Amino acid sequence: MEGDPYQEGNHHCPKEDQESQRIYPQQVSINKDQGLLRKPLNAMISAQALPLYHLLFACVGCWKRPILGLGHMLVRWTLVALTAITVILGTCGHQQHTLLVAAAADLRFAALDLVAAFEEECQCQVNTIFASSGTLNAQIRGGLRADVLLSAHRSNVDQLREEGLVIPETIRIYALGLLALATPASSPLEAHTVQDLADSRFRRIAIANPQHAPYGQVAQELLIAAGLWTSVQPRLVIADNVAQVFQWVEEGQVDAALISVSLAIVSAKVKWVLVEPELYEPLPQAGAVLSRAPSPQLARQFLDLVTGPRGREILARYGFILPS
Repeated sequence: MEGDPYQEGNHHCPKEDQESQRIYPQQVSINKDQGLLRKPLNAMISAQALPLYHLLFACVGCWKRPILGLGHMLVRWTLVALTAITVILGTCGHQQHTLLVAAAADLRFAALDLVAAFEEECQCQVNTIFASSGTLNAQIRGGLRADVLLSAHRSNVDQLREEGLVIPETIRIYALGLLALATPASSPLEAHTVQDLADSRFRRIAIANPQHAPYGQVAQELLIAAGLWTSVQPRLVIADNVAQVFQWVEEGQVDAALISVSLAIVSAKVKWVLVEPELYEPLPQAGAVLSRAPSPQLARQFLDLVTGPRGREILARYGFILPS
């Protein structure tokens, strides 16, 4: 398989030709600058400190001038000190707050709209990283300095809670994730039910890695419950996360796949049907503020938006079931 643009730490949006084939829900905006600071903080500070630099430079030259009276010298250096304090305080007051959100791969598109909505409200910069929920847990244990975790399953957040890595009272179920059975739009093959995967014409069937990706785990459980695991397993292609599975379906590299509805819903290059919810447990997707969050208050505000009216509206457009 080709390189995966959705792996953790890679913030680039899909190729332009793929973007043109996607049908985003109404009002969806893809922020192609995500992960990059629009205005570096050091540049902002330098620009605001420039007047101070020029003032001090000019005042240094006063030593070459005829000696002034003591009163004049006190006035001159008092003005210099006051100007310095004013510029420094003004610089600190204009520092841009930043937030880092670690999001599950099924939120590859929905999270961008959540971020855009929050940036409008907070006048801050939000950066995102995407990976499977298990991979995000491993990165957080390894010291990832994120502020917010949006996981694809409550169990992953509970693991971090037991390890003291999330603030317990901030844990919230923000959505229930649904499973889609998908095939490439360019393929003559169609799958209407999970049982159709027994057809040997589906030679390559993709799921996310069940060991660390919640959508891969639920896909495996579904195939086992349907009595298909034995016949399907030799034809399985395992991806690192559900977003990579989605990419393979779009590119026609696999014949069928089990992916999240939140990804399938955006693409005109994917044919998909909803897997009957009675065949599996929809995924309780949870978020929380991390214990080592650099901006905990801002992180709480972000979670408030995700679980509030505006966030729920965005999540509903991506096919999530909203918790009551």
